[in-house]
Parts: sequence; C-alpha cells; structure tokens
Amino acid sequence: MNGPAEPSRASREALSLTAEECRALLPRAGVGRVVFVDVRGPVAIPVNFVRDGGDIVFRTVPWASVVASRVAGPVSFEIDDLDHSQRMGWSLLATGELNVIDDPRDLRHVELLDLWPWPEGPRDRYLRLEVVTITGRRVTFAGSPTD
Repeated sequence: MNGPAEPSRASREALSLTAEECRALLPRAGVGRVVFVDVRGPVAIPVNFVRDGGDIVFRTVPWASVVASRVAGPVSFEIDDLDHSQRMGWSLLATGELNVIDDPRDLRHVELLDLWPWPEGPRDRYLRLEVVTITGRRVTFAGSPTD
C-alpha cells in the first residue's frame, strides 16, 4: 500500500548558526524545555520563559526537581521555531548555570518581566539560566538568507 509521497528534501539544507545568530533568534518570550539531570536521569520539562538580557528566566514551584538539580552541574534550555508544513525551522540550545532568584532587588526586577506561567497554582520560584554557550541549527531552503 502506498502512502503519501515524501516531500522533496533536495531544496533544503541544515545550517549551523553562530552564537550571534542564535542570540538574535532567542525570542523575548515563548515556550522552551529546561534540560537537566535528576535522580531519573536526563529530563526535559517544557516551561514558558522570558529573555532578560542574554539570560533566560522562568517560574516554577519551589519543590520542582529542576530546583534541586541545579547543584548537579550545567543546565540547558532548548527552544524551537518550526514550520511543519514547510519542513523548516530552527532550534537553539543554551547551556549555563541555573540560579534561584532570591535577592529582593532581582526579584522586583523579574516580577516586572510579564512572565505568567500557563498552569494554575503558585509558581513563585523564579529561576535564571545565565547562558554561557548557545548553539543552533536552521533547516531552510538552499541559498536562503538565515534571517
């Protein structure tokens, strides 16, 4: 039995992005996945976030496993923008140190960033990923500009 024809890939290419291109693509707000290691092993949890300068800020519950895992080493954050119908898009992976924001002055600052978690309930623990490295790839039509 024949299924639908596979879309042509001949006119698309995968390109590595520079750190500068990645930072330019990093959205002001959106949904991404925080990636860390806990007792289960590698974990990726979707969260909504905002960009604060070059850092990524999100909110969670105080007892979240990501809060406990931050002492285990680097944490990553993955963000995509995909067009499934065109089979194109980009993906970024930011890695750095995750910190609980508990300084009163910093808390006042992030509380003004318009960061509202999607799930109901108290998500009053603010976390900041201080991005150290950022890498990315883009799948686009061959010969297309990267922006």
